[in-house]
Amino acid sequence: TYSADFNLPLAFVDVRGTFSNRTELKKLNRLAATRLMPAEKLAALGSWLREAYPKESLNGAWKKLLFNHFHDIMAGSHTDDVYQQAMNRYASIVDASDEIAEKALDAISRRIDTSELRYPLLVFNPFSFSRTDVCRYIAVFREHVEDFSLYNDRGEEMPYRILDKRLRENKGIRTILFEFLAEDVPPLGYVVYSIIPRNPKKNEEAVRFSQSNCIENEFYRVELDRESGYVRSIFDKVNGREVLDSSNSLGNELIAIKEEEPDLEGRLGLTDRVFRGKDYPECTIGCERTPLASVLKVEGKFEGCRRVQEIILYHEIPRIDFRTTLVDFKGQDLFVKVCFPLRLDREKVSIKHEMPYCVSKRPEGYYCAQSFVDCSDESYGVALINKGTAGYWVENGKLEMVLLRAIHDYKGYYAPLAAEEGTHVFEYSLYPHPADGVRSDVVKIAHGFNSPLLVMGTDEHPGEWGRRRSFVSVVPEEFEVTVVKKTEDGDGILLRGWETTGRDAQVTIEFSRPLKEAWLVSLAEERISPLQVQENRVTFPCKGFEIVSVMVTP
Repeated sequence: TYSADFNLPLAFVDVRGTFSNRTELKKLNRLAATRLMPAEKLAALGSWLREAYPKESLNGAWKKLLFNHFHDIMAGSHTDDVYQQAMNRYASIVDASDEIAEKALDAISRRIDTSELRYPLLVFNPFSFSRTDVCRYIAVFREHVEDFSLYNDRGEEMPYRILDKRLRENKGIRTILFEFLAEDVPPLGYVVYSIIPRNPKKNEEAVRFSQSNCIENEFYRVELDRESGYVRSIFDKVNGREVLDSSNSLGNELIAIKEEEPDLEGRLGLTDRVFRGKDYPECTIGCERTPLASVLKVEGKFEGCRRVQEIILYHEIPRIDFRTTLVDFKGQDLFVKVCFPLRLDREKVSIKHEMPYCVSKRPEGYYCAQSFVDCSDESYGVALINKGTAGYWVENGKLEMVLLRAIHDYKGYYAPLAAEEGTHVFEYSLYPHPADGVRSDVVKIAHGFNSPLLVMGTDEHPGEWGRRRSFVSVVPEEFEVTVVKKTEDGDGILLRGWETTGRDAQVTIEFSRPLKEAWLVSLAEERISPLQVQENRVTFPCKGFEIVSVMVTP
């Protein structure tokens, strides 16, 4: 448990404001990391297929990412010139990662039998645990198509949700952006889906719109307050209990606090001028229901901007996704956060923050977390998952995430962009669950939310592989493989992972091809001890939260 850690009484100086300075920088940092790590894994798997390993491109991207992690860059405590250079580096990392991943996925797809599939889709899971999750794809049709069906590898028709559709003059689809559910995608592996054009179905009500303030799926029932549009109730249908305590506050409520002389170097200047979302009651509520998901959309005013908030419940996905957009935000030295008042036993609540390769308890206060903070009493818990907005304020039964910190006319150095004027989009997710120590499913869901399944269209061709395959799998799944790369000497493949629950485990990693040898190695890839190879498997002990690196030679 950390006791000071930048919170009062402060050991040195107040730098907590740096958790949420330059919010677009922090969001792009997360995006760059979650694109680069899967690209590196794919490149390593591609090298098994005798594809060239893009070592220079990967090293260049990693150097840019780590350079941006210098404390005055990542903290947002810098001039606008430094900010723009850092944003450009992040953008180049994303571009390079996408190019590397696309080449590796294409090499994999060439070996898959997609015969008799007109529009095959390769769905790849970059994690070492199996996943059922939503993915997005933009389809471009080379023929006249007015409608289509989507099928999984078992030939079962799957639901999808259209997000954008562009038509030709003859009413055929030119491009379409849609999302769909990919079920049980193998660990570090793929499954093939397919698009089949069809004639439009008559009298089909695939999408229904209304002004309802309530949606539900098999896991939750979410109800909005009609006056404000904030969340009055989240009922957990599986565990038979209410998630929120809405007696004094509502869920997903925006709160802005005025700062006096805020400092980009980190010092908070919070005042008693607080702007509550419920003080801006006029809003419109719309509801969309499809076979894939139910969505509530709220539009209204907030301090210095207009707010658009979406709440999404997907079928078969046990989390609640949120997307909040602050439209034409005016800045004004504001500290903006989103609040979830939890119905937990406050005397027994344990607050856990994810940190790199660890989940640790912390007291109430304003802290930084990796991808989630979890609050649990002895029987129930709720995790709030971020996508780069890593500052959390937990106090008095409320789990809050800071969306941005706007600093107008900073006197320290030239930084007008720190006012954050403009439109900002924030994505986050809530995951209620029974309490059970550090749960591995919280880590899985948080990491999956941040790193979506990868989708690539391919063509019809023969191949030696089937339509479902795992390259690397792990037992137990509580051990997460985070790194797959070529070793620095180029002679083998390095896998690095960590135990995610804090419990000791005996770990077995299985590969899709036989191995010649395997070694436990250090972080510097120095050999420590050999591992016994049993055909295509290696086994080793691992302590709770331990980082383990394994080098294998196929």
